[in-house]
Amino acid sequence: MKVLLCGLNFYLGRAALEYFQNSDNTVYGLVRDPTLLKDKMPEAIQTPIFPLDIIRQGFEFDFFKLPDLDIAFYFTQIPDLSDKIALHYEQLGLRNYINLIQRNGCNRIVYVCKSYAHTYLPLLEDLFVSLNVQYTIVMKDVSIGMGTCMNQYIDSLLAHRTIFLYKPRDKVYIRPVVLEDFLTWLTKVDWKKKFLNTWIKFSGKKKLEIEELIKLFIQVRGIRKRYTIIPIRNRFLAKKLNQFVYGINSDRFLAYIQEMNGFHDSAAMDWQDIVDFKFSPLSKGI
Repeated sequence: MKVLLCGLNFYLGRAALEYFQNSDNTVYGLVRDPTLLKDKMPEAIQTPIFPLDIIRQGFEFDFFKLPDLDIAFYFTQIPDLSDKIALHYEQLGLRNYINLIQRNGCNRIVYVCKSYAHTYLPLLEDLFVSLNVQYTIVMKDVSIGMGTCMNQYIDSLLAHRTIFLYKPRDKVYIRPVVLEDFLTWLTKVDWKKKFLNTWIKFSGKKKLEIEELIKLFIQVRGIRKRYTIIPIRNRFLAKKLNQFVYGINSDRFLAYIQEMNGFHDSAAMDWQDIVDFKFSPLSKGI
């Protein structure tokens, strides 16, 4: 298949680019600054990358041509869609991107986002419907593995013996996935035929609280240091303690916990009866 990827400035988009270029697909990418992208990639890019700004558009946008395009992927680069300005940019970018692919004969988009963005997805779904594009919304649960936000966050916590952990009164569970598993699955699905005009949540098999995931990191890595985990109910207090005591930016983690508190993904379609896939043990991403 002829595949176009957009959203390559964030780690997930870059990782997907690396995986797709090693698959059986013919892959192309869009990014505002290809030189900056190449500097961030661990390996040389074998894929044609077009310098194009989907927000500001311009000459490259107006005259972009990629005939016989089959599938277009869009990896969100917005960490917090609760911000109205950020949500507006996401809608604008998606609208322009869909216009671009439709102009090139493609009417199929796969939108990949974090599971905690679920509150704002109906607005994006309305956009897909209004533009008459075939869509799939893929909500990815927390991923672990080299370069992921969760690994970076837990690494920063484990650098200190006392861990200030935001923990609401109601339990918040995650089903973490190994990043490599998610990318393998993404390249395996026949997106031209499967999951048209629906939502999917890609989650792992094991249900954990964040504290349990941190303890799993300690166990798998064989860390002998003793830690004290202090649960904090107040989000603002947890943020300030991590920021001022340790210099840890916990905004993404706090947003995830806040949005997932009480979340039930009843709107998401179950994909596991349709796609044959075997999960790796979580230790592979630790």
